[in-house]
Amino acid sequence: MKDLHSHLKVSPAINPAAIVNSNGTSTGATIDTADYYSLEFVVQSGALTDGTLAISVYHGDASNMSDEAVCAAADLLGDALSFDGSVSADDSATKRIGYRGSKRYVRIKVVQAGASTGGYFCALAIQGHPRVMPVA
Repeated sequence: MKDLHSHLKVSPAINPAAIVNSNGTSTGATIDTADYYSLEFVVQSGALTDGTLAISVYHGDASNMSDEAVCAAADLLGDALSFDGSVSADDSATKRIGYRGSKRYVRIKVVQAGASTGGYFCALAIQGHPRVMPVA
């Protein structure tokens, strides 16, 4: 059966944002994994003129993420995510990282550094393998 539509939940992790002299941390939405067996974060950059973005995945058992910790490499699928404004391949690029840890709540944080004119980025959380189908 070719029905991916009924098997995925897509949520905003970080809404589209400009990187202009912000040089700080953008904290993504907390994703509840309770009814899904898989989670993938997809981060997309717009045109980047300078600066870097480093993306880290955090997880915890508390819904307010008061117990959050950076995920160990063993809890992730794929390489660490980063974007470099001086590398043309990172302009309008899409990168992804999967979560396979055991914590219920997960989110990403994007640390921006060295941006004077910057660019744009956004992120989505894609949850799959739901306990109950179809996904509403």
